[in-house]
Amino acid sequence: MARNRVIYQSEALFVSPNATGSHFTCTAVVTGLGPKIGVNPATNAAGQTGNALALHTLSSPVGLQEDPLLTKGYGEAEFTVAKLASARNAGLNYGKPGVIDVLNISGAAAESIGAELKALNGWEPAGAPILNGGNTQNAARATLVADNTGQLHFFTRKSHFENAEAAYFKLGDGPTTGPAGAISAADRQKTPFCAFIQPWSGDYENLVQQIHRVQSANYSFTINRTDVNTFGQLARIDAIALEPPTVNLDFTYYPTDGFNERNLGFYVQGEDGLGAQMGAAARNTAAGHMGSDNAGKNFFILTTPESTDAFNSTDSISERSVIGLGNGFLSDYTIEASVGSIPTANSTIELYNAKSDIGTTGVSIPGVNLVNGLASTGANFSLGHPESLRGDFKGASPSTGEFGGSSITALRPGDIQLELPAELSMFSKVSGDGAVHIQNFSLSMPLSRSPIDRLGTRFAFSRVVDLPVTASLSVSALMSDIGTGNLADLLDDCKEHDVKIKMFGLTSCNPGDEKVQALTVDFKGARIDSESMSSDIGSNKSVDLTFTTQIGGPEDLLHGVFISGANRNIIPTYADIPNR
Repeated sequence: MARNRVIYQSEALFVSPNATGSHFTCTAVVTGLGPKIGVNPATNAAGQTGNALALHTLSSPVGLQEDPLLTKGYGEAEFTVAKLASARNAGLNYGKPGVIDVLNISGAAAESIGAELKALNGWEPAGAPILNGGNTQNAARATLVADNTGQLHFFTRKSHFENAEAAYFKLGDGPTTGPAGAISAADRQKTPFCAFIQPWSGDYENLVQQIHRVQSANYSFTINRTDVNTFGQLARIDAIALEPPTVNLDFTYYPTDGFNERNLGFYVQGEDGLGAQMGAAARNTAAGHMGSDNAGKNFFILTTPESTDAFNSTDSISERSVIGLGNGFLSDYTIEASVGSIPTANSTIELYNAKSDIGTTGVSIPGVNLVNGLASTGANFSLGHPESLRGDFKGASPSTGEFGGSSITALRPGDIQLELPAELSMFSKVSGDGAVHIQNFSLSMPLSRSPIDRLGTRFAFSRVVDLPVTASLSVSALMSDIGTGNLADLLDDCKEHDVKIKMFGLTSCNPGDEKVQALTVDFKGARIDSESMSSDIGSNKSVDLTFTTQIGGPEDLLHGVFISGANRNIIPTYADIPNR
């Protein structure tokens, strides 16, 4: 049914960490069988032991071209030895990207499992892994016993792996020889160590993440064309685009504990082991934007049917649509707070491409190849695909936002503290007794970018940040006491100071619970640029202060903007698609 209108309840905003690469990663595969090693043996009813089936975490995640759920739907016939050989020869041009994913996983799994086996038992697998096995339990038994050459045995078909598992743990109450017999203890020590390398059977991650607490989103594109005129005709004969289109996205959201900032590429100091853009070490928050980021990020606007909430809609995938915005580069980030209003953050994104699709699973990504200017191929995304329709939580289904196990809905102006050194003012007193009454602040990090063009490309090769980057902090306050100082002395003052903004948040509905320090911003190396007083009849005297600092390099911990947050979500790290 056609929509009559679209309103905020039916929309959700998402972002992916890379514009042209993988949007899914495989992180673990099912392993087991083979010679008894490790500390997790399985025992059958006859007391025979071996390696239980368990997840093996790959030493390095593998970037995937396809949603593993769609790969599962291919059917086993696509993963025969002959089909795998054809896919290997065709490479990334093979028509079934999920088959290429399985081949890529086999290479990563061989390296990772081999290293673990060597560490556990001193056994280093020899040669390339054997693919697949028997299509019956008896045939699988014969394969296991025959392939006792110290090699790994990888299965790409579920039925074959289940046959091998059944033969391996077959009850030993019958003969131990012949195709129907249980595998003897001696032969069990000779069987190859096995793995089922389908991404959907182990563990995988969807790299698309939702931007939460969005209040507004605006996007547009403009094509700048140059007219081609010629003698003999008044009207133009063509209008060609000499420059790439201008695509813009800006959105406003309520900041909470640093989750959104991490997904936008900012480093947030917190705990180690939580994945992308977080760690215990202090680091300039914009460091990730200052380095080389040729492709940018993709942004997605999901729209569900009219009068449905995007976060719990059960309508079919065919009734959902996605606007994809490709190759996005953050060009400005601003966080503001004022008395009587919820603090907000605003981000401005410059992009290269835009596309719109019906359906939300297995859709080609919106990024473009910056070399040839063509739409990027060989990588698909899925989002807005709830558990009720796919059977797992990996469909990037929109939610109202749970951050690190907490439920911070929004930060409040009454829970914000600004710590301003006394030296950062002259007329007004900004700290201690009689300090000014701060009404609002605005912190801006302009990351303006210049495109790097070259002959032979339709799009800029990259959009690098214009250096140096000067961040500014503006504070407005009501006066109380008058400070002391001399402008002539201030001119020669070369000292730098740090400003700290602390934002606290409630994580529960219990009145007695203590508030957590949800988000902290350190504005380091600040100097005062201006101080402006205002006084008139009927109003309280006010002061406006402006401070600036410059973003330092990755090792500079004395200058720039540093963000720390209470967020404890694990955000999966990006991994390239092999051979891409």
